[in-house]
Amino acid sequence: MTDSSTQFLGTWKLVNWHCTADNGKQWYPYGEDASGYIIYTPQGIVSATLMKQERGAIDLTRREIGLLRKSLEDMNGDINGADEETLSRIEKYAVASTGYTAYCGSFHVSGSTVTHHIENSLYPDWIGTDLVRHFEFFDNRLLLTARVGQLTDKLLWERG
Repeated sequence: MTDSSTQFLGTWKLVNWHCTADNGKQWYPYGEDASGYIIYTPQGIVSATLMKQERGAIDLTRREIGLLRKSLEDMNGDINGADEETLSRIEKYAVASTGYTAYCGSFHVSGSTVTHHIENSLYPDWIGTDLVRHFEFFDNRLLLTARVGQLTDKLLWERG
């Protein structure tokens, strides 16, 4: 672990996450009151979760979620033959998950960038990829900035 890596170590609480498009339009993907944590460990592991506050209840028990997952597996992703109740549960579950981001893996610091090597993620397409973030420390805060296509994401974290 490098000296610059040790600055990251610990738990950070999300203060603000906003996106800016190249045309200047700015918005908050999970709302202005989004919450989350990012944790960096001495072993070189990063774990991040971000959440939209108003996701709405899905009114399913853990058992019902398990049964829903089993039904989806049995259907091989083809929901055409699903009954109305199952479709309703799938919709609620999908809407709730679109307001949540979670991933973990290892991290590496080089210069002014930190790279998160994704091993597990709510978004399967992220697994095996690298999320590269430019970083800046000030006061008790960490600013992570990412350029994604024509967008710039800025996530401000406070040491928690």
